Amino acid sequence: MIEHEQINVDTHPNYVVVHLRGQFTGGEETDTMQRVITSAHVDGPLHVILELTDVTYVNSSFMSALLASQSNVSRRGGSLVMCHLPESLERIFTVTRLNNVFRTFLNADEAARSFSTEQ
Repeated sequence: MIEHEQINVDTHPNYVVVHLRGQFTGGEETDTMQRVITSAHVDGPLHVILELTDVTYVNSSFMSALLASQSNVSRRGGSLVMCHLPESLERIFTVTRLNNVFRTFLNADEAARSFSTEQ
C-alpha cells in the first residue's frame, strides 16, 4: 500500500493504524501521510489511528496537513484519532488548542475501542 521509510500502515477490518516516525516538516513525508489517510477511505468510511511514538519533530505544515486530513476523514464519515503522543507533541497540541480538535489515546487498542462507542 505505502512505500515510505517514515510511514508504516497496519490494516484492520474497520480501521487502519498509521505508524509515523522521524521528522514531519511538510515535505514528501507529510504528503505521503495525507495520501495514506485519504486512501484508507477508498472503499467507504474507515477510522484512522495515527501512532506517533517515534515522531521527533513537526512543524506548522504538518499541523495543517493533520487538520486537512481530519476534515477529509470526517466528511467521509470516519474518525481520525491519535495515540502515543510524545510529550513535545502534547505541549504543541495544548498551546495551539488542537487538543480540543483531535482525540488522543494512550495506545492503539484504546483508540480502536473508541470507534465502537461512536455508533
